[in-house]
Amino acid sequence: FKDSPVSVLESKISEVDEIEALDLVPESKVSTGETLINFEKGNKLERIDLSRQLLQLGSLKRVETALRSSSFSGLRGLVLSHAGVTDLQAVSLCSAMKENKTLVTVDLSWNRIGNTGAKCFAGFLRNNSVLQTLYLFGNRIGDEGAKALASSLTQNSRLLTLDIS
Repeated sequence: FKDSPVSVLESKISEVDEIEALDLVPESKVSTGETLINFEKGNKLERIDLSRQLLQLGSLKRVETALRSSSFSGLRGLVLSHAGVTDLQAVSLCSAMKENKTLVTVDLSWNRIGNTGAKCFAGFLRNNSVLQTLYLFGNRIGDEGAKALASSLTQNSRLLTLDIS
C-alpha cells in the first residue's frame, strides 16, 4: 500500500542522512522486521528499541541479521523488553550477538528467558569484551542459569551491570 505506515516510514528514512535511534512502540503499527531490513543502507543507527513488540520469528531473524551486519556497525544499544523472547529465541539472538562487536547495552527484561537462555548468555559473556550492561530481570531464570551467569563474570571484566532479579 502506498500510504501504509511502513511506506511512509521508508520514505522519511530515505530523506535522512543519519538516524541514531529507532524506537517502535506498539501503537506505531509498523512491521518491525520490514522496517529493520530497510536500514541496511548505512544509517548510523545507535539504538534499536522494540519494547512491547511481541516479536515474531521473522522479525527476530531480521534483528539477528542487523546484529551481524556491518551496515549496523554503530549499533550500541538493543532493547527487546516485554517482547515475548523465549529461551530458543534467546539462544539464537545470543549467537548473533557473538558476532557483533559494538553492542554496549542489551535489555531483554520481562521476557520468557529461562536457564537455557541464561547459560547461552553466560557463554557469550565469557568471551565478550564490549558489552557493559545486560538486563535480564523479570525473566524465568532459575538457580542454574543464575549460577552460570555468575560464573561467567570471573572471565569478563568489561561488564558493569548484570541484572537478573
